[in-house]
Amino acid sequence: LTLLYKTKNLIPHILRPKTSHVSFLESVEFWDDVLATAYDDYQSPKPRVARLVVYGTDSSCYSEELVTALLSEPFTSDEVVNQLLHDRYKNHAAEGVLTISHSQNVSTGYGFIQIPSTFLQQFSVPLQVTELTPSKKKDYIEPSLEEQYALALFKADFPVIVCNPVTTPIPNLFRSRLPVNSIVALVSAVTPDMTQPASLQSCQNRILFLDPLRAINAIGNLRAAPTLFTAIQRYQDEFIGSQISSITDILRTALDPRHDPLSDSLQTRTILAQIRGALSACSDTLNSAQAELDEIMANVRAFSSEIQETRLRVCGEVFGGPRPEHNKWGTDEIAEALRIAEKNMKSFMVKFTLWRLLWRVDEVSCSVIAAVNQTWCPELEKKLIMHAGRLVSLQDKFTTQTFSILQHYQAKDLFNSAILNNALQQRRDSLSYELSPTMLAEPLYRRKSQLIAYPTMQLHVGGQRAALGMSTGILASASFGWLGWFGWLSNTALDTSIVTGSALLSSLTSTLNLGVEPGTAIGFAAFGSLISVRWAVGKWERAKKRWWEDWMRICQGLERDLKV
Repeated sequence: LTLLYKTKNLIPHILRPKTSHVSFLESVEFWDDVLATAYDDYQSPKPRVARLVVYGTDSSCYSEELVTALLSEPFTSDEVVNQLLHDRYKNHAAEGVLTISHSQNVSTGYGFIQIPSTFLQQFSVPLQVTELTPSKKKDYIEPSLEEQYALALFKADFPVIVCNPVTTPIPNLFRSRLPVNSIVALVSAVTPDMTQPASLQSCQNRILFLDPLRAINAIGNLRAAPTLFTAIQRYQDEFIGSQISSITDILRTALDPRHDPLSDSLQTRTILAQIRGALSACSDTLNSAQAELDEIMANVRAFSSEIQETRLRVCGEVFGGPRPEHNKWGTDEIAEALRIAEKNMKSFMVKFTLWRLLWRVDEVSCSVIAAVNQTWCPELEKKLIMHAGRLVSLQDKFTTQTFSILQHYQAKDLFNSAILNNALQQRRDSLSYELSPTMLAEPLYRRKSQLIAYPTMQLHVGGQRAALGMSTGILASASFGWLGWFGWLSNTALDTSIVTGSALLSSLTSTLNLGVEPGTAIGFAAFGSLISVRWAVGKWERAKKRWWEDWMRICQGLERDLKV
């Protein structure tokens, strides 16, 4: 009882509800019903009859003849019971469930017949036969159980499945889920030395080879001449040869407690069989889930490999192949574009000397910005914009493929995760997910703006300072030269003032007199101007050098940004 209770609580955690992709025999509703009935039978204080359920896979398996052969009384003088068994389907539906039980008086009703039967009473436990009439519309190739038939068959103490191998292939039969304690009766001509094929010896179900038509013919021949010894002998030979009595032997062995002392009741054996069936269904479900999970993982790995191959291919197409010394993508194209940009920019900066600076000292930044805009990887920018458009189509393709895989398993009711679906939809609808034509070129624009924002402005300020410093130096040198020349003139004026007696001119000349010869004053002015020019040239070159250092640093950052 504890094992039944634990099994009943286990199946909801493993088995799935019945859907279009989950068969009724594999559903939690089916096995919960079977185990609930077993629990109620075990708890019931009243003893119950043993249930023998006969199910035919199709209309050509002679399951009706099998039941008739089991229940017929060929030696009785009362033909009412035999005739009622023979004509039982004339008064009942052609397809359905017919229950036959023992009673001293004959009575019939919708779906049941009660007759006096020695076969039903010959065992230690009364027997009840339930006949499941096969549907005329069933597929002979792939047998399937109707829901009401499946419940009756799996709740039976002795489920008997009658199969005609001609119309229902045996492998197809055993691919379906069968009760653990089922008896499979294969309709075939039986010979005395017939043995079970090796392909069926490993099957856990008991397999019998029966010939119901042979048994029915034997009963008919006996009824035609019930008093003849030869007729009786022929009946015995034919009936025994049909192997119908093998079912009786199985029932007698199972219902006789002396043959199974470890099992205290029929209900216990039935419950154990049903528990094994439920656990087998759980095991098959877990194996199926594992196989489905392996399939999903294989598809995901294949999809990931496709994405990885596409990513490497796109990297190769956009940035070129890997260089042997670097062994990574993106080096060739970016380095080549930066090399060309550096070459073009150097030709501009070499020509942008101090003398050109003096003519456009307030336009340094404008000139450099114009040169940067013209030389900053224009071909690479066009190529990145073109490939960004191709990436949009690839993104749409992989997005569609991702949701197709997800919908495929959702349609099969496998791993139907609303959280995963919602997360993917949010990712798809986010603003950052949408690709723009300039997405790949964004690092180019960002690094160019960085180059213009600070280094170019510093170069502009450095140029202005160089021009201003040079102008100041030249002006100061000229002033000192003029003062020296003026001092030379003052000496001459001093002599004249003494002669003329001009006291004011004499006083002014003595104040400004530097005592420098005219040639010396001119040389000092020229030397000072030359030093100012040399200082301005050096300062301008240092400003350009700092600008080039910033250029190289920004180019290295651009290469990293593009590869990321």
